[in-house]
Amino acid sequence: MVRHALGLTQQEMASMLKINRAQYSMYESCLRELPMGTSAQLNVLLQHLYSPADPISKKITQVVQQEALVIKELEKQLKECHHQKQLIARKLDNTEQKYATQVAILQLVDFLRNHQDTATDYPPLLLNLLESKAKRILAKNGLPHLMQLQRQQALLEHEAAWFKKEIEKYRK
Repeated sequence: MVRHALGLTQQEMASMLKINRAQYSMYESCLRELPMGTSAQLNVLLQHLYSPADPISKKITQVVQQEALVIKELEKQLKECHHQKQLIARKLDNTEQKYATQVAILQLVDFLRNHQDTATDYPPLLLNLLESKAKRILAKNGLPHLMQLQRQQALLEHEAAWFKKEIEKYRK
């Protein structure tokens, strides 16, 4: 039904067809036939409502304004997304460096403990301290944290691609 498709009340639809609300209500309830003139007006509304939009026709000012607001918001969100991607990239680099450094320290401590032929005897307290510190740092910056940062980076890249696609869609 045209009235429902347009979200109009019976009074608004009757006014568009230049009849009173009671008459329109009877037509809608199938208690009365539509006069030819009213039927022709209704057909014009139906054709316009259900025909594809003419790409050459002028866009309604309100729609153009709404689309401009959407583009502006999408561009703002895209900019924020790029900023977040840069932050995550820095965190990821930093975390990867910390991880690699601490793994190297643990390997060194293991080497020093297990090779008696080293020229200098290292105090066990120093080795325990280095090992403890490396494990503490790895607990905070280990593989699970790296994976979380990589996931965030991938999600941000996907989000940025979506924002770009939406911006292009509204600019057409």
